[in-house]
Amino acid sequence: MNIVDFSRQANYMLLGATNAVKKDLRPGHTFQEPDYLTAIVTKFPLLMNSTWHHVNYGGCFIHKSPQVTFKKGGRCEAGDLLVLCRKAVGTDYRYNAALFQLKRLEEDEEYQVTKPNELIQYDLYTEWPEFSIGGTFNPAKVHNINPKTVTPGAQYMFINDPDNYVRYYWYEESYLHHPCIFTHAIPEPVMQSRADLSFGRFLWDFIHWQNGRPISSEKRAVNDEWSRFIWDLIRKTRNVMIQNINVRVQRKNGIAKQQGDFFNLLTTKDSMSFLPQSYIDWTNGDNDGGNESADETINEEVNGAISILFIDVGE
Repeated sequence: MNIVDFSRQANYMLLGATNAVKKDLRPGHTFQEPDYLTAIVTKFPLLMNSTWHHVNYGGCFIHKSPQVTFKKGGRCEAGDLLVLCRKAVGTDYRYNAALFQLKRLEEDEEYQVTKPNELIQYDLYTEWPEFSIGGTFNPAKVHNINPKTVTPGAQYMFINDPDNYVRYYWYEESYLHHPCIFTHAIPEPVMQSRADLSFGRFLWDFIHWQNGRPISSEKRAVNDEWSRFIWDLIRKTRNVMIQNINVRVQRKNGIAKQQGDFFNLLTTKDSMSFLPQSYIDWTNGDNDGGNESADETINEEVNGAISILFIDVGE
């Protein structure tokens, strides 16, 4: 496996995943950002697992993006997607993480940060003011991430047409990372370039620890704010998935509610047919993504849950 072959295959697998979701959508539904998320975390892992057998892909779809509220006021989405990689090192694990905001570009559109909520999101990813997860600020659970600057752990992902794939304008911050999801065919120069901005190239760099921002293990995250923030998102997602969507999987396979089992659940072949339940609800018209019961019982947990693409690279 080399960088060109992997990027090419991953990009085409993502196109195949988005096309599969388009076929599943209810009639008259306009393809939206959440539909790309469903492709990335439900269809894409299955396609990748059929090609790259030494790496396991899995995922879960949470429609409602987690909110963060700033200490000085204001709130925004923490992100639409968390990409997480786990690598076994002896008896321990290494983890890498990347948080994404998805932005869709229309034809010939030059994307700029102009809307008030997008300016707040931009401040989060570039200045990292103190915040807590959820719709209200919680002084007891403050995250104070450093350094307070751009990091490859928090990026933008553009859903783009191929002729428009390099047209990004984020004020003067042109050095921000810009992985792309393409809505149609992928330009050949992008497929062959080592410096392309595609999602496939991001994944190659990510699983080789050349992109994203590593996190400590869950037990060691207490003194690392970035790690603690990501593990908080993972725990909240795990609670939602286990307590609601995947109850049937637990009963069928006897999977216990323990720390490590969530990741194994995401990549277990016997469980894959159950995992996209919220995806099925979404494509059939349930705008809550199958989490209505979660809203009633663990509202703050839902606020902190996020769609996850999980990659287990083994040893």
